[in-house]
Amino acid sequence: MSLMRRGEAVRHFPTTPREVFDVSGAGDTSLAALGLALAAGAPLETAIEFAILASGVAVGKVGTAAVEPAELLDVERARAPMDVKIGTLDAIVNDVKRWRAKGLRVGVTNGCFDVLHKDHIAHLARAREWCDRLIVGLDGDESGPVNDLASRAVVLAGLGLVDRVLPLVGVTPRRLVETIQPEVLIGGEAQRPDHVMGADLVAAYGGEVRSGAAL
Repeated sequence: MSLMRRGEAVRHFPTTPREVFDVSGAGDTSLAALGLALAAGAPLETAIEFAILASGVAVGKVGTAAVEPAELLDVERARAPMDVKIGTLDAIVNDVKRWRAKGLRVGVTNGCFDVLHKDHIAHLARAREWCDRLIVGLDGDESGPVNDLASRAVVLAGLGLVDRVLPLVGVTPRRLVETIQPEVLIGGEAQRPDHVMGADLVAAYGGEVRSGAAL
């Protein structure tokens, strides 16, 4: 989208490449979002960015479809992943509800991930193959890791393989599993599936427990 003001150079606002299913209604969505942002008092530049964001979501759907606020938030999280991927259990529960409403399969794994190395990446990559969205429970600093919890959380959140990071402060891995009820729970390669924390809970509601790569 381009902005032209009298006496000023033309400004071009790029968008992020997306997988396009149908461009029907993209222009209408863009204009509606632009008008909404301006009506809310946003500067024209901000309104343009919002319009681009909304139309980008629209072209990812089949036919003319409404763009929901939660979908815009998901796209923004993808654009600025490190801070927004790190959340509380309550916030992640809300994310999971949105994901499941779209028919997405949720996976959970946990660990210390310090210092992050190639086997950690292999584990996360394997786990991500088994689900559409991956939540990582991150152990606290009780065991004296090299990097503190906040640093490790930021590093994990920066990985495209990881969708959410939950620092396990006041939350046990078992409570995470009990609350999220993931479709798949992933332990390390050396763990027997029935020895993974929370495996009994997952088995009780018919979920899947798998072992990933070596940690």
